[in-house]
Amino acid sequence: MPNKRSDLSKESFALLPNVLVFTIPMAVLAGTIIGLGRMGSDSELVAMRAAGMSTFKMLWPALALGAIATVAALYLNLQEAPHAQRELKVVLVRSALYKLDSPVEPRTFTTDIPGHVIYVRDGDKARGEWGRVFIQSQTADHITYLTTAKLGRIDASAEKSELVLQDAVRTRLPAPDARDQSYTVERLAVFRFDFNIGRSGLLASMRKSDSNPDEMDWGELRLFAAQSTGRDQREAEMLLHKRLALSLSPLLFALFGAALALRVRRGGRGLGVLLSLLVLLVYYLFTLAGDQMARAGSLPASLGPWLASALTLAIAIGLLAFKRREVRAWFTRATEKASAPDERAMPDSSHVGMRQWLVSFPSLLDLSLLRALGISFLIGFLALVMIFNIFTIFELWRFIASNAATVKV
Repeated sequence: MPNKRSDLSKESFALLPNVLVFTIPMAVLAGTIIGLGRMGSDSELVAMRAAGMSTFKMLWPALALGAIATVAALYLNLQEAPHAQRELKVVLVRSALYKLDSPVEPRTFTTDIPGHVIYVRDGDKARGEWGRVFIQSQTADHITYLTTAKLGRIDASAEKSELVLQDAVRTRLPAPDARDQSYTVERLAVFRFDFNIGRSGLLASMRKSDSNPDEMDWGELRLFAAQSTGRDQREAEMLLHKRLALSLSPLLFALFGAALALRVRRGGRGLGVLLSLLVLLVYYLFTLAGDQMARAGSLPASLGPWLASALTLAIAIGLLAFKRREVRAWFTRATEKASAPDERAMPDSSHVGMRQWLVSFPSLLDLSLLRALGISFLIGFLALVMIFNIFTIFELWRFIASNAATVKV
């Protein structure tokens, strides 16, 4: 019997590479925006520019950090994540086999075994033994069997499972429409019967050597793409380029985060987290769009996964090339034109109203704080919900593509 605690730890370690694949780019983006944003709010960037430091010299520490994270992401995406997928599959099958060795929880009714309702009063799951067992079974001709036993257990071999009951009483009840309505009672020292709980199928899947593309490393996936045709080849090529795009995303996010932070005058931890969530949301939305366009044939399989990366790179270059003074001058002119009529129409009694507002509760500071907290919570909540939905859509589209299902609500 497998060690359940050991399987749980192996399952946790198997999930870690897939988690790091998404958290490393987010950490690089958030760290870059928060770090440079705080420097900008403290006027340190202004002092660095006044000292003659160029934009590239401000960017290279973030780019160096992004390059280091990109190397780690390449190793995770191309090697560790596929290996972790295979390991996770084995651990899940072993956990399912452990569950099948003792599928009944004490003091609960169980219908996991087809055609049987089982209730166990006492039980030891570690040993797979039951105490004070009740079983109701019904055959195809509606004959019902009621079985009680003092002890019970499941003997599982490689291909089948057998229920063994000791000191059992078996009662046969006829079908409701049978002519003979008599019942029989048997007392048995040991009672055995075979049943199917899916053990053979799990063992077959565990011994199966063929792995899906998600479980293949870089070399195996390239070989699979070269030998496949049709939809399998397209999916394999998309997965190859998607892994490369996700591996290079830390470097792109470092460039984008630095370019964005250099254009933000006031920044802090909260603003950095909010901007990071917003950028990640848009990035994964365009990643999903690129995947679907590639699957539909609108884009080649080698270009669809790079759509979000190309957009991120283009925006980062645009932020670095576009001068802040031009944006500020345009925004100032537009604001003055929009606010000029309101300033002329402002009455002199505003000072009286402002004085009354300040002495009232909640004060302006309270409202500003509540507004900032509320907006931060709302944006963060919506961003996390959208990211969760995006990951769910990724899995649904993978299921639809692998099963050739139709998209219907």
